[in-house]
Amino acid sequence: MQSLGIFNINRNRVAAPIKSYVPILNPQAKIGILCDSILNDVEFNLSLSGAQEKASNLITALGYIPVIDFIHATTQPYYKRWFGSPGERADHFIRLVEEYEVDAVYPLFGKSGGSSVIDEIIKKKYKPSRKVVFIGSFSQHSDWGLFASGKYGKHFFSCVLNATQCAYHDALPASNVQNLAAILTHGGEIEFNDIVGMNDLAKRLTKNISGKLIGGNLGVLLMNLHKKWFPSLKSAIVFCEDYDRHVHDYHRHIELFAFEAHKRGAKAILLGDHLPIRKRGYFLLEKDKQKVMLDEERAEIMCSLQEVASRVPLPIFYKNGMVGHGLSNLPMGIGCDSMIHLEAQNRFKLINNLGGHYE
Repeated sequence: MQSLGIFNINRNRVAAPIKSYVPILNPQAKIGILCDSILNDVEFNLSLSGAQEKASNLITALGYIPVIDFIHATTQPYYKRWFGSPGERADHFIRLVEEYEVDAVYPLFGKSGGSSVIDEIIKKKYKPSRKVVFIGSFSQHSDWGLFASGKYGKHFFSCVLNATQCAYHDALPASNVQNLAAILTHGGEIEFNDIVGMNDLAKRLTKNISGKLIGGNLGVLLMNLHKKWFPSLKSAIVFCEDYDRHVHDYHRHIELFAFEAHKRGAKAILLGDHLPIRKRGYFLLEKDKQKVMLDEERAEIMCSLQEVASRVPLPIFYKNGMVGHGLSNLPMGIGCDSMIHLEAQNRFKLINNLGGHYE
């Protein structure tokens, strides 16, 4: 049996292959640009055509072939915001898989993608003729990773990766793209070092914790808890990240989710970045004052998360700069076999096995 590649995310946040590998996507694979959310992103001054051009350039630079569904391009705006109704967006996804025969799909924009589209796919009783790779199960597209991790979605995807949606990559460090390219090319395992325990149950741990890695954006997790396609959390390692919330919102949302994860049988919780709310007044301050205020808010958020962790009967861990809405958003296999590996007292490593698919 061919061994899987192993990556270690180093201090420069670049994934370096250590062993032999099985690629997730072969060279010149076809990647469909998935337009399942907003029509354009006025916040980033991105029109649909401009964003699709950026996405096509990125996919080409990665060594793959971009595919645009030109039928969907004529879809009328849905309530002046979304790129078609949920049913039209579901048809768009199905067309990419069945008619365009893509090997992977990669969302264009974030902001309200996924959940209602998945509901429509289930209503249509659609089952794909083959599995594809999903790149970009991040932020509002965490829906797709949750769907893939459950019984309804297990036939859809061979691998689901966390990654920033493809229209935004030129605003982020080049290492994000380098990491994604390495993981798509090499497959295998990813190691995330310097994970720390947040509560006594984590700090006193004497053995490794193994389970499927399930999770995503905290708001999306809470929004979809009632969905029939939401995955079982039994024996899972559950992770979450979020941004642009007040400290008190983080406090109550983490508390709600952490106790729900425990109730549903999760083994552990892993927290990624939880970033302060974006206050307009910050941008009027000098850079050094901005940093001071943001550091204070980050510290307050961390205290809030630790307070909740102290009361939850599950080991809870934290990793800064791993996955989230900061500059560094590292690729991660969702729904894959993973392990929180004990390295030393209150020092852990997450081993994320990209070969652990949904069979």
